[in-house]
Amino acid sequence: MENVELELSFSGPAIYRITIKGEIPDTYIGRFGHMNFKVFRVENARPETILEGRISDQAELSGVLKSIYNLRLPIKEVTLLED
Repeated sequence: MENVELELSFSGPAIYRITIKGEIPDTYIGRFGHMNFKVFRVENARPETILEGRISDQAELSGVLKSIYNLRLPIKEVTLLED
C-alpha cells in the first residue's frame, strides 16, 4: 500500500469523524454544534460514540477535542474524511 500525503489547510473547513470511548451526556451535546452522533453499545464493553460533521477550521477542531477532554472521555481516533 502506497502512502499518500494529503495537503491540509490549517484554516479551512473539513469533515471529521471522531471516535471516543464512552458516551457524551445529553446535557453536553449542544457544545458540539452541528455534529452528528452515533453511539455503539457492545455487551460487556464500554460504549463508543462517533461524532461526524463539518468543522470550520483547526481552532474549532481544537475546541471540540477540548470539550471531549473535559468530559474525561478517551479519544480513540480522529479521521479527516473530506478537506
